[in-house]
Amino acid sequence: MKTKKIAVFFLSVSIFFMSGCSRTVQLHERMVIQGIGVDLAENGYKVTIQALDFKNSQGGTEPSVKLIELKGKSLLEALENSKKQSGLIPMYSQNLVLIVGKSLATSGMDNFLDFFIRHYEARPTVKVCVSETDAAQVLSLKREEKNIQAKEISDLIPESLHSDVMHFVGSLHGKTSDPYCAYLSIQNNGKENITPGKNQSEDEGDNSSEQDTKNGTESQEENNEELLSMTGIAFFSGDKMLGVETQNGFLGALAVKGIQGLGVYNIHSENLGDISLDIVKTKSKISVNTNEKRFYIDIELGTNALEVTPNQGANIGKAEQEQIEKQLDDEIKLICEQTIRKLINLNSDIFRFQKVILNSDPKYFQNHNENLKEILKEFDYIVNVKSSLSITGTEI
Repeated sequence: MKTKKIAVFFLSVSIFFMSGCSRTVQLHERMVIQGIGVDLAENGYKVTIQALDFKNSQGGTEPSVKLIELKGKSLLEALENSKKQSGLIPMYSQNLVLIVGKSLATSGMDNFLDFFIRHYEARPTVKVCVSETDAAQVLSLKREEKNIQAKEISDLIPESLHSDVMHFVGSLHGKTSDPYCAYLSIQNNGKENITPGKNQSEDEGDNSSEQDTKNGTESQEENNEELLSMTGIAFFSGDKMLGVETQNGFLGALAVKGIQGLGVYNIHSENLGDISLDIVKTKSKISVNTNEKRFYIDIELGTNALEVTPNQGANIGKAEQEQIEKQLDDEIKLICEQTIRKLINLNSDIFRFQKVILNSDPKYFQNHNENLKEILKEFDYIVNVKSSLSITGTEI
């Protein structure tokens, strides 16, 4: 009994001293990562991180925002090198976005994505996107002489797109679909360049002309601001990016998947004029008949007329409204069918057609599992679109 009491005493003392040896890492000792960009590099990866540095804040209460470029044979090695450069412990739980350079996405993403699945601080809601340029260039973009914030990049990608680690990895490893994600492009803001004046007085001489040229060049540089935007989706076969869908192809892909936020679609009617429609509601249902080798895609759209420019003498009544709906249905149907056929022929199944077959006809799926993507090319894809148009306001 006495021995037991002594053991309890020493255990209590050891716990007391052990608790004194451990401490919580303070915020000023952490590098709070907000965005991660990954590009291909020789013998590995080039990683660009945007982080908040509370230790070396440049005055005030706001932390400084820093860009750090790292290299390593693996993503983890590159990220761990950030400790050597900054002296701070990286914190990944606040990361908002993962930007992958196009060349890396084309070569394959599976190898480095493992970090975002296994690391205990990684969040499944981190948004994934492919950039047309190197990811480092995206994170280096300037806005009003400051680096673009990771939060701004994340906000470009709507939640409804499901372009995040959880959905991407789920599609990649689910074996019944292929992943996709947002595609970002850097574009010029389109402002007119200011050119130097040509009418010079004779007494101004060459120096004045040189000064005007210099001023014009500076104005041109100021106006040529580079802007980042989401221009479509990158689609994959397995972990390798195959291509990009933009404009109509982007709209068609979202419509087939039933994703909200298709945006504005313009139609031109020979009888009525030009109509701008805001597609505010999207619903999609996919079914299959394996005996007939046919998929049926039923799409419902809810639209609002944002702007109507009617032809002279044209009025928008009930009959004209039905005409607009019919034209919209036909055009979206064609776009969806073309988008489906293009992606299926490229061996990309972002629409989860394999999953539909598995749920509808498990025996057929099992019998053709090894070459199901090739068999999908033999199927017909029947798209039916039904839209509902709302027109508000008074026609003039």
